[in-house]
Amino acid sequence: MKVLFIGNSHTFCNGLPFQVRELLRQTRPDSETVMCATGGMTLGWHSQQPETQMAIQFYEWDYIVLQEKTHPFDGYDVLLNDCMSLLPYLQKTGAQILLYMTWAEKRFPANQAILDKAFTAVAKELRATLVPVSKAWQQLLRSAPEIELYDMDGEHANPTGSYLAACVFYSILEKHSPVGLPHKICVNGDELVNISQSDAEKIQQAAWAASQDSAA
Repeated sequence: MKVLFIGNSHTFCNGLPFQVRELLRQTRPDSETVMCATGGMTLGWHSQQPETQMAIQFYEWDYIVLQEKTHPFDGYDVLLNDCMSLLPYLQKTGAQILLYMTWAEKRFPANQAILDKAFTAVAKELRATLVPVSKAWQQLLRSAPEIELYDMDGEHANPTGSYLAACVFYSILEKHSPVGLPHKICVNGDELVNISQSDAEKIQQAAWAASQDSAA
């Protein structure tokens, strides 16, 4: 399985694409993930970058992940227009498009409903598959509030939050529960995440439940 991630810091923080790759490799040893990610940038910005254009067009991808700027979130119209700006390149591939639905800032929890409504609508408009990371995030905040998902800035994910996102991606990509996957991920000797098995199981269960709700 080959997956391209296009986005910003919510993609590259804690090596999310590489966490996803290592989870996928538990069942697909030849899986590969690549990212085009620059801090603070929108998908509209990416549509103007030759590096992103060429990455989309000149490699063979099974899935292409779109991650829009959401802190602050500029609304449904901007999200749709930014996604549409990439369509001329995306349509030349045979890849399935995934829309990565992120979480609201810690200090503005009410924004989550706005984000979720916009991303759900745009996914339908584009006939893309929604990756409901925010749904799993909110579920875990309710069921296991002792597990911290936010980094110190209250906007980005910490390694545990990125692990939650990786488990949602695994659930969507494999259509299989992530329960039982490793709770420690190292790449080339660097530790991306290391959490307790009990916390990992709670995260994996929340990820699977969110993916099932999204598919229903």
